[in-house]
Amino acid sequence: TEISFSIENMPCIQIQIDADDFTELGSQNRFGGSHEDQLGNAIGHILSTCTEPFPDPFSYFPADIQVDGISADTVGIRKKGFVGSVLSGSDQRPSLKVKTNKFVDNQYLGEIERLTLNNNLTDPSRMRTCLVYSVFHDAGYPAPLCNLANVMVNDVSLGAYTHVEPIKKSFLRRAFGNDHGSLYESTVADFTQAHLDNGLGRWEAKTDETIADPTLLLEIVTALTSSDEMLEETLETVLDIDLFLSFWALETIVAHGDGYNANSNNSYVYFDPDNNARAVFIPWGPDDAMRESEEMRFVQSALANRLSRHSILHSMYLERLTELLDTVWSEENLYDRIDILQAHVHSAEAYQDFELEIGELRLWITDRRNTIQQLIDTGGDIGEEPDDGCVPGMNTEELLETGEVVGTASVSCSTQKSPSHPVTLVFIVIGLRIMRSKRQH
Repeated sequence: TEISFSIENMPCIQIQIDADDFTELGSQNRFGGSHEDQLGNAIGHILSTCTEPFPDPFSYFPADIQVDGISADTVGIRKKGFVGSVLSGSDQRPSLKVKTNKFVDNQYLGEIERLTLNNNLTDPSRMRTCLVYSVFHDAGYPAPLCNLANVMVNDVSLGAYTHVEPIKKSFLRRAFGNDHGSLYESTVADFTQAHLDNGLGRWEAKTDETIADPTLLLEIVTALTSSDEMLEETLETVLDIDLFLSFWALETIVAHGDGYNANSNNSYVYFDPDNNARAVFIPWGPDDAMRESEEMRFVQSALANRLSRHSILHSMYLERLTELLDTVWSEENLYDRIDILQAHVHSAEAYQDFELEIGELRLWITDRRNTIQQLIDTGGDIGEEPDDGCVPGMNTEELLETGEVVGTASVSCSTQKSPSHPVTLVFIVIGLRIMRSKRQH
């Protein structure tokens, strides 16, 4: 039995866990201390080192789980997140990872081993992640499956979570037809020598088959140093340039401001053995996408920066933007999906200004075609010559609006509605601003 990822379906995910364990789970975060007092300094210190991995303090707790009638006992459950793990409200409504065989060998939930559940604290609409991935799917691009889920803990609904397909071997088999290539996750890391001087650094090997050193990544670093005359030929041997142009253009169209091309963050790279072991990007973490910012430029990554300064490859990127805008971007399809997801959110929770948020999202979608066409008509952004630093051009300000949970609506799968409590979303960017200031001076 499979658990559906169709947006038409809203799985009911019921978790039973010791109350003290859930309190401890919710209190964990990557940077220690209270939610605000240490985050800035911690991020600033780690980013200043270029290669120091981010802390991984999350521990698994035993719990029982049921998803639409499919159950498993004594699964492992832990908190997930980066900056999101310290957001106000993440202690009571944490993002979660479930590993069904953590404590019981060979145990599955139906046919799946893992669940990824994002709390959407950075997205008051609750639906941006699924909408973004749906655009990638419309383009035929390998991206995770996604729908909304009503998550309940100890018979109390936590509201509408995003149920995202984990980037594991099952995803690789579905998306690429194989699972034995090297898979890496990038968290504030890029194809630069500085990021790979001491091993993988903040690039993380994600499967047992993945080469646990930076050899493959450094081949792309080397290719990027090629002359304009040799760049396309050299890079093509280690990167599927055609797929990257689509990835770059799609991230631009959906305004994934915390993704690879705008922020050197939130992406996976798979060296596909059925594609001559060339690198292919997999999108991740677009909960803050489909918002506009004047500072948002999609030439911040090492790859997009270099390609934007190559006249032929930059022209190919603009042509890909035009092609996707004409053949993939569909306002009507997105409006229809919003209607479906909006009904799901209403069934799980209610909060102040939700309808206003949806109206603004619809308006953004309405205006996006003209915005991208203007970008194309003006020749697109060109990256600046990179310096020797390792801090990406981060666009974190104003990606998050403040929202407030004021209550719940009827919850179709609950025995008890979640209590009314305010949750103010605060995004801490002190450390990132410190590092940007140092880079500029």
